[in-house]
Amino acid sequence: MKVKFSQLSAFKLKELIVYLRNVWSDKVADDFLDKLDRAVDQISKFPNASVPYLRDSTIRVFIVTKQTSIYYKAEGEIIYVLTITDNRQDPSKIFKEVKRQFE
Repeated sequence: MKVKFSQLSAFKLKELIVYLRNVWSDKVADDFLDKLDRAVDQISKFPNASVPYLRDSTIRVFIVTKQTSIYYKAEGEIIYVLTITDNRQDPSKIFKEVKRQFE
């Protein structure tokens, strides 16, 4: 299946990589990108294997690292990455972000 990143998820990914490079190191950022690539590959092969999101079972959550998850939705032959989140974030804020993707 093809994977497409929403504008929000692309923006948040860019912010995260800048943060990792500036605060931690290029190696940490590159390691995260490797983990994200593996996650995207896995969800493209097995889109229904991840945990359904509690507030909307059509959305799934894939934990990339203990700090970061991606929320995605499969529609036909395309998987849409809706957002990338910090797992310590307020769940209601995550829900608002995800919901905005459908308005």
